[in-house]
Formats: sequence, structure tokens, C-alpha cells
Amino acid sequence: MHRNAQKLRLVEGGVSESENLVECYLLDCKSRNLSPCTIKLNTIVLREFFVWFGSGSIRDVTSQDLKRFLVNKSEKASKATAKRYHNVLSPFFKFVVAEGILDHDPMARVAVPKAPVPVIKPLSALEATALVEAVTGNGFIHSRNRALILLMLDSGLRASEVCSLTLEDIDLRNQVLYVRHGKGDKPRVCPFGNTTARTLRQYLAERSAIETEVLIVTCYGDPVDRHCIRNIVERLALRAGLGHVNPHRLRHSFAVSFLRNGGDAFSLQRLLGHSTLAMTRRYSELADSDVIAKHRLYSPADNLSLGRNIKGRKRIR
Repeated sequence: MHRNAQKLRLVEGGVSESENLVECYLLDCKSRNLSPCTIKLNTIVLREFFVWFGSGSIRDVTSQDLKRFLVNKSEKASKATAKRYHNVLSPFFKFVVAEGILDHDPMARVAVPKAPVPVIKPLSALEATALVEAVTGNGFIHSRNRALILLMLDSGLRASEVCSLTLEDIDLRNQVLYVRHGKGDKPRVCPFGNTTARTLRQYLAERSAIETEVLIVTCYGDPVDRHCIRNIVERLALRAGLGHVNPHRLRHSFAVSFLRNGGDAFSLQRLLGHSTLAMTRRYSELADSDVIAKHRLYSPADNLSLGRNIKGRKRIR
């Protein structure tokens, strides 16, 4: 009751009820150490919903209103977007009920919108080679780009995780890197191979005069962000003749290549920082397509001499 009374005083001070509730929820998200990306998405979705809903009280929000909002997002954006919006609105209204603002949860009767499962298209070994070889020339920018591409192909890092790496997170001697704050704020260790290690040493020599502790930086010494990494990957992919390639496709490529080269699903789950094997199973299915193709080439039954002429007597029919 004390917390609710405090919120009502804030409303009287000129802050709208919806703005106040959103700010209280975002503060709760920060107190639970949710990632900045999650908090940013929550902010965008909730503010957009209340602009769409209008100036009425949150007590007037019905399940039908929420369904109409999600249908609107599905039609104007995509089904996947509608599903993401549902994933934001559902915990928000649970929070409002827990705070005693609402007696019931209007999202309880709003089903999760179905969305198509995204198609995973990993790079082949030839395509990955072409992407790395698209980095031509010498100097800081070329060393950085080569290190960036190899690091992502060799470790399966998310773009946001690459942005957060510091010099202390790279252990060249043991050829491992430390992801301090992965998805869900979970730390993990990711190894990398000799080729990536050599490229990283060259890059670190090129950037030795830069004072910032962030590993991957711009030509001005500023930390890169996800948009910068995306631009680098897309530009190099076009130069290599691969069409559209985003950073997450490099993560997919790492996962499938790891399995095809003999890695196991449980190790891959830990390397990628997944909490369950659900996504790893999808990678396993893609890796298994290699097995199917090879079986069609080397089928034991197809390589038998069945049906061929066999010397000797023929049985009388």
C-alpha cells in the first residue's frame, strides 16, 4: 500500500499513470539485472502500446484491446514482431497485478501469436573463406576486420558480446576469451583456434597505441556497437559476392560447422551460452543434412552388385 500511495503522488505531480507504471517496471527490470537490450525493447514496446491505447487508465485495458494491438503489429510489421511484443506485455501486466494496481491480468487471456520459425542459412566453408578473404590490404582497419570476422566464425559470439569484450577478456596464451555478460547475464568461456590467435596478435599490435580497454574499436579508437559490426559484415559479404549476410549468420555458421567437424551438442550448448538444447537441436538437424547427402553418394546398399550379371549357371524359373 505504501508503494502504491507513492506512485499516486507521482501521478499527481504531472506524470501520467502509464508513464509512471512503465518507469516503475523498467526500474524493476534494472534491479533484476536484465540486459540493456531487453530494457530498451521493453521501453519501446510499452511506450508504443500506451500511445496506441490513449490517455485512459490502465484499469480500462481489456484483453480485446491487447489482441487488437497485437493484430495491428502483426499486419503492419510481422508475426514475429507481434510475438516479441506479446513477450514484453505479458510480464509487464504480471508486474502491475503484483503491485496491486490491477485485480486481474488482461494478458492472461491473450494467446501468444504464432510466428514462423526463422530459416537458418549457415555459410558453407567456401563462403566463409570468401568472407575472410574479402578483407584485403594492410593496416589497422584491415587487421581489425580480419580479426572480427575470424573471431565470430571461430567462437560463435553474438554481436553484442563482441562489443563488450575488453583486452582483459582475451587470453592469447590459452587461446580462450571470457564473455562476462552473455545473454541472461551468464558468463562463459569460449576457445578459439591458432588462425584466430595469429590474427588477433596482429590486430593487437596495430591498435597498441589506443588507450581504451575495449577490444574492437573504430578507426578513431571508439568502441564499436552492434550497428557498426553489422555494417562491417554486410560490406565484406557484398565484396565477397555473398549477398546479404548479418552477424548472427556467422554465429549459425560456427554452430553448424562445429557439429559437422565432430563437436557434440552439449559442448555446443555451453559454447553458445544457450540455457536449453532447443536451439542446438536445430543446428544438429542442419548438420545432419551433410550426413544425408553423403549417404546418398556412398549408400552401402547402392554400392552392392545387386542386379548385375553373375557368372555361372542360371536358375530355371
